[in-house]
Amino acid sequence: MKAKLPPQPFKFGLIGYPLGHSISPQIHHAALEFLNLKGTYTCYEIQPTEEKISEIKRLFQQLREGIIHGLNVTIPYKALMFELVDAATPQARQVGAVNTLFQRDGQVIGDNTDIKGFLTDFKAFVSAFGQKTTIPAQALVIGGGGSARSVVYGLLQEGWNIIIAARNLEQAQNIVNQWHNKISDKQNINAIRISEIRTIELQDITAVINTTPVGMWPNIRLSPWPLGLPLPEKSVIYDLIYNPVETALMRSARLQGLPARSGGGMLIEQAALAFERWTGYMAPRAIMRQAFQLAMKQFNPEQKNSETYETTIHPH
Repeated sequence: MKAKLPPQPFKFGLIGYPLGHSISPQIHHAALEFLNLKGTYTCYEIQPTEEKISEIKRLFQQLREGIIHGLNVTIPYKALMFELVDAATPQARQVGAVNTLFQRDGQVIGDNTDIKGFLTDFKAFVSAFGQKTTIPAQALVIGGGGSARSVVYGLLQEGWNIIIAARNLEQAQNIVNQWHNKISDKQNINAIRISEIRTIELQDITAVINTTPVGMWPNIRLSPWPLGLPLPEKSVIYDLIYNPVETALMRSARLQGLPARSGGGMLIEQAALAFERWTGYMAPRAIMRQAFQLAMKQFNPEQKNSETYETTIHPH
């Protein structure tokens, strides 16, 4: 699986805003060190303003020229980057969002490792509690951005029915319009505003998945779930946020006796897939997990459940 090494140390990075919560550098540096590869991973915190787009274009040019060998993309740029890349992999084209960039023949190629990263971790989580839910069934996906696109695409491939709840109804409806003619007759996909969650049949929901940054460090007291509304009593709760380890949404699930998991496992898997794309080496996932655990402890020594990267809250 080895690729020809570049004439200089690997140079990777992450584009997004904000990035104060990110531990991607620690994960990738650990993988490089374990494989005795030289390289760096840098956070490029770029505010989403028109003037700042020139900084992204500068990084693109460095990628084309081989100065940078790979970039990750996170909130709020996953959908925008799809519009900016020279070409995209089939999965990225299907979703309309990218989280991984690489260079091929002088072109910036957009890839999406979020889909497989999410499904790998989510399916393992759900299978552990499958006896308590009808799987696949109805998923409530909170958010309408690039991460939501990846999650929705993955769930549809697995046969789930989906309700997308977003602050921006038009954004959620765009995802629905993209897929409603491409799914089986037995599936359905709909869009609502987050404020309308109170009006749907919650007893039919078997999974709640948060794809928004609401509740991410440092705003750890916030939750995307409507205040005072109980979570669906037959559901599993999956929060793509990994910092903090236990979000306010997950805490609510725990208090209701519902299983919940953070996005730590997804982070590691999508990072491993990107690392393999960039280097040609098999990613040392166990080492990347250890780096994640250590980074979370150092980030906040009082973090609960940092002993396990899955960060699954088991009901009592």
